[in-house]
Amino acid sequence: MTGMRIGEICALKWSDIYIESRIIKVSTTVQRLKSNNGTSKTELVIGSPKSDYSFRLIPMNDTLVNLCLKMKPLNKNAYILSGTDQLIKPRTLQYKLISLSKTV
Repeated sequence: MTGMRIGEICALKWSDIYIESRIIKVSTTVQRLKSNNGTSKTELVIGSPKSDYSFRLIPMNDTLVNLCLKMKPLNKNAYILSGTDQLIKPRTLQYKLISLSKTV
């Protein structure tokens, strides 16, 4: 409903949601990048969106506002998807979405 990228959704925190203003602020993204420690391993990195145009305010429709009101976060610094200080990896979210779409 928002057009957000998977990495942006995974990095989204409750502090980025302004229910009263009906706005989602996109200012971070998470992506898997090659580690700088000289190995071929990768790591999750939370950073700025892809471009200056990716920093944006997204209006929320009634469905999203009502969903957010029902969820009532205990911690404004929690990630939206997990409800904790631990984010859900983009690949994990992608697998879950694929799995859910097969059941429909």
